[in-house]
Amino acid sequence: WIDHEGDPASELALTIDPIDGTKGFLRRQQYAIAIGVLWKSKPAGGVLVCPNLPVRGDPLRTGVMFTALAGRGAFERPLEWVPTWQFVQRAALSPRAPSCALS
Repeated sequence: WIDHEGDPASELALTIDPIDGTKGFLRRQQYAIAIGVLWKSKPAGGVLVCPNLPVRGDPLRTGVMFTALAGRGAFERPLEWVPTWQFVQRAALSPRAPSCALS
């Protein structure tokens, strides 16, 4: 995971593990990119991106993203569906609590 000390007054914090499963990554097998979102020091949501995980129902395609938001559930989507800029915009730039539910 990556820890970079930011503004102590900030209500938003991110925890990032850029390569969860280093051996799998080096072997070109399973690995994930993990991001945790804390809002006011409490878990608010997270994202787990698994580039080599087969898509449910279509084993010939790979790349799955899992998202979760406290109180709103968890979701699984193929990577080609994900509008990354919308997630970043909603999670990091919003002046209120993160609203990362993808529509």
